[in-house]
Amino acid sequence: MRLGLRLPQRLATDDELQATGATRADRGRFLNETLDVFDAAWGPDPVTFKGPRVTIDHASVLPKPVSKIPVLLGGGGSNLGRATSSKALQRIAKRADGWMPVLATPGLVGVAELRTGWDRIREMASEYGREASRMEMVVVGNVTFTERDAGPDRSAFVGTFDQIMEDIDTAAQAGADELIVDLNLQDWFTSTGHMLETAVEIRQRYAV
Repeated sequence: MRLGLRLPQRLATDDELQATGATRADRGRFLNETLDVFDAAWGPDPVTFKGPRVTIDHASVLPKPVSKIPVLLGGGGSNLGRATSSKALQRIAKRADGWMPVLATPGLVGVAELRTGWDRIREMASEYGREASRMEMVVVGNVTFTERDAGPDRSAFVGTFDQIMEDIDTAAQAGADELIVDLNLQDWFTSTGHMLETAVEIRQRYAV
């Protein structure tokens, strides 16, 4: 078991933005500040930090991590491969320990999208003087099961059990170091036991 910090950069809903007092344009800037706060808080005491939203004045922040906590950043999913100059991609390359995309497109197209984004991130990380080989790609699959074949226009991780298994193969072909299969709480499951059985079956079938 390991501890890591996952910071997905998905589209926020209007009520979430209203609750935080942010706009869509603020998200990247606020995320940068959050990363700065982590760097300060996980560093030596006393901690002093002053940003647009967060102020820490000569404080002790405990407990400290024994080793560096890996930070994985999302941003754009597999579509990030189409926007290789985006600020989200630059942030990942410059500050993150890995990329955590959501696989959006099934099949070879999804493989190509993830590989394009991942190759560009590691290339940029090297340009920033970082060890790109130490970074990892952890793909997220948000699963929605259907009783019938979801058809050729489906999104990745939407479909029958066999289609979901195909999407797991897609993530592996794209070079994922790890895959998080999020089964969600959906009506397709008849009970929590059914959900657990499905997770075990996915693990067993992919292990073979």
